[in-house]
Amino acid sequence: MDDLVDEHNSPILSGLKLVLDCANGAASWYAPEVFSRLGAAVVTINASPTGMNINDMAGSEHVRSYPANIAALIRQYDANFGITFDGDADRVIFVDENGNLVDGDHMLAILANYLQAQGLLSANTVVSTNMANGSLNHYFSERGIQFIETPVGDKYVMEKLVGLQDHTAQPHSFGLGGEQSGHIIIMDKTHRTGDGIRSALFLIKAFLESGSETLSSLANSINKFPQLIASCYVESKPDISQIQAINDLKTKMQENLPGLVRMNLRYSGTEPKFRLMLEADTRHQMAELAAYAWQVCETIQRETQTPAGAPIEVLNVTSGGLLSKAL
Repeated sequence: MDDLVDEHNSPILSGLKLVLDCANGAASWYAPEVFSRLGAAVVTINASPTGMNINDMAGSEHVRSYPANIAALIRQYDANFGITFDGDADRVIFVDENGNLVDGDHMLAILANYLQAQGLLSANTVVSTNMANGSLNHYFSERGIQFIETPVGDKYVMEKLVGLQDHTAQPHSFGLGGEQSGHIIIMDKTHRTGDGIRSALFLIKAFLESGSETLSSLANSINKFPQLIASCYVESKPDISQIQAINDLKTKMQENLPGLVRMNLRYSGTEPKFRLMLEADTRHQMAELAAYAWQVCETIQRETQTPAGAPIEVLNVTSGGLLSKAL
């Protein structure tokens, strides 16, 4: 804990009021004290772990689907923003003053800009996975920052960062990488993995030094593309490429969504679930993508003889929250 406080060596959070969701996990004992010692007024929720309630209707993954509760607390306490950790506190997701998510994609962009301005971005490069929002390519390209994508998994991000660090001539720089889920790695000689509390402190420092009046104004400058992830229960897992109804829907999407950037269809390797990721550029609205996501999920359930009414979830990963089916 002292290491987290001493790295910033001043009450950098003075004047801020924050809502902290500790997921009834590892952050419960440490996050409130760290943020308080650095000067913030703190409202803490979900910081009473029993050993059984970790991540239970709490924490960063829950907030990605259901941001309304913490958004209401931000308004109730007139807080600047909310910060949510996952159970083991290696992930962190922010919720801005308007109730919108500031996720790992936003954080990588904000931190890259901050570190580059100080000459501290190792190899002038950011590493993320192939699930990162497509807007990051444009954001980094405009700033002369190299962007490297890896397969999903923080181990792949870390391997790439270590390789970059081994070949950089900047001894006091920070390697920067992470995932959309909020697992951010700010790597130096003594930090070789993600730490949600540390990542949050760096992000807040970048925000305070950016000149932006609100977190939303800073996050909105990234201009993320509409992106969603849908998942649904399936009874079986036939080869997706051999399902004609799905192939027809894919063709329809490609014809009707000229701004479609990415489309990924796959089965979960560990659960009886089908997953879909759709992303389009700013020519399209989230509602357009959601309508197709529901069609795809309902079709795959029908083609796999899945009982009617089996669960379907469509998550807005751009600003947070589940998307309902349009009537």
